[in-house]
Amino acid sequence: MNELEDRYRVALEVAAEAGALALAYQRDPSALTIDAKGPQDWVTVADREVEALVRRRLLDAFPSDAVMGEEGGGEVAEQLWVVDPIDGTTNFLRGLPEYAVSIAYVQRGVVELGVVFAPALGRTWAARRGHGATCDGAPIRVREDTKMSEAVITVGFDFKQGVAPFLACLERILASGAAFRRFGAATIGLVSVASGHVDAFWQIRLNPWDVLAGLLIVEEAGGRTNDFLADGGLERGNPTLAAAPGVADTIANLVGIELQSARGRD
Repeated sequence: MNELEDRYRVALEVAAEAGALALAYQRDPSALTIDAKGPQDWVTVADREVEALVRRRLLDAFPSDAVMGEEGGGEVAEQLWVVDPIDGTTNFLRGLPEYAVSIAYVQRGVVELGVVFAPALGRTWAARRGHGATCDGAPIRVREDTKMSEAVITVGFDFKQGVAPFLACLERILASGAAFRRFGAATIGLVSVASGHVDAFWQIRLNPWDVLAGLLIVEEAGGRTNDFLADGGLERGNPTLAAAPGVADTIANLVGIELQSARGRD
């Protein structure tokens, strides 16, 4: 077994264990302590404990690797795990199922592996670069040949990016004839694109732990994405766009984000 295959197997195992811990906390909210990081931006003991578990398991398995996480931070390294312990904490706190553990592996500046596990939904999305994308082990593909008048776009919003720029882009999306949804978790939006449930996901800015796993899953499912790691994306975050090919260029023009060239998979 080569090193990437070994890391892929471990990432799946660790995501499952971390998700089980998150779900146990959700089912017993009396055990939660909650702090506010900003408007509609929460961190709980579950976020911290789940990330600590993921860090411990990954570094036990691969002691020469580094870990960057939403709660514990970290530095850029040649062999780097990027982790969001609970993406969608507001949903998690309110008993909603749309939240996930996200684990990506970045090797020398290239995202090689991505795993997203939504414990309350009981579903795992995963991808290894060049090997396609799966949901619960079955291959998945983005939607084909959707018109904007038939498209459903899922969007993300954060008060830190400002209301006016978000509404301006959303108005252009609606004027194009598309409908929109907001799941409250970038991971869920991205894997919904990869699974063909929606046609695109867009947000003005996100952090790498929110999106790296999901973006790779979309790419490996045949979708198009922006180059999130460009211009210091690992350190500072970036805009995020992922879309099915039929609407990708139109959506990119509407929100002002440049997409990478189509890569495609047979």
